[in-house]
Amino acid sequence: MESILSVHAIRMKRRNTFASFAVLVPALVCTALLPHTSRAQETTSEPDFLSVWVTHRNAPEEHARVSAACKTFRRNHPLSPFSPVCQSLDAWHLLANSQTNQARRIFITLAQSAKSGRLDRASREMAYAWLSRMDREKVKSALEKEYIHLVAYPESLEVLTTRPKPPPLKDRWGREWNYRLTGFKLLSGLHGQRYVLESSKLKSASDLNQALARPYGADTQLKFLREISRKAGSEIAELSIEKDSNTSTAVFSLGSSKAGFTYAYRGKGFMILANDYWHVVGARNHN
Repeated sequence: MESILSVHAIRMKRRNTFASFAVLVPALVCTALLPHTSRAQETTSEPDFLSVWVTHRNAPEEHARVSAACKTFRRNHPLSPFSPVCQSLDAWHLLANSQTNQARRIFITLAQSAKSGRLDRASREMAYAWLSRMDREKVKSALEKEYIHLVAYPESLEVLTTRPKPPPLKDRWGREWNYRLTGFKLLSGLHGQRYVLESSKLKSASDLNQALARPYGADTQLKFLREISRKAGSEIAELSIEKDSNTSTAVFSLGSSKAGFTYAYRGKGFMILANDYWHVVGARNHN
């Protein structure tokens, strides 16, 4: 009897080993295929992404049309690395179309994302910027309520912490607002009638209405000059940057940041850079 049980135990052990191996092999295969799946998504979704971008560039004021194109892309390519680009582009057009709550929800989703891809990280920074501008509007509204009672703006934002529903007292990077009272150039003796309220990150670009009044990314023009390195994953390129009638050049390695821009993606014949906006720049194809 003992020998029979021993044989049975050995057989059961072998079966368990084979069962574990059968479960492990598909898992290993799936893990090995993940990078290939990601690359396949890039290749198959690039044309559709560029189509969305052309729609946006050709009709930047047709917010509903661009928003719909972004949503269609995400339905058709749920795993595409360009998904956060289309999400943030969708959110901007919703915001520009006065659909603030919908835009806020998308930006919050992007800001809370833990994904580590270059496009994901760039979209997260972009979400921080636009959410900070939206939060600043809440601070402005709270300051106006103080003005009604005091006929002057407070010396600091500290007083707002005592109110029942205080506004966000920090921007989305966790930094306190730069707030100070300012006077009138031609009038003296009037105190607390004007103020400056800025994110230390955004500075003079902190105002939401001013940001939305400008065409999308139109204050800067980027142009591809030459590719210094074509090694996949380590691409280096030189671009010209034209802003406020001033032109400069900068060398970007993939993933690096220069002059306020992050080089986030190199595709077939194009580059994607980001600041508060996405910039798709035509570039010569890889050999």
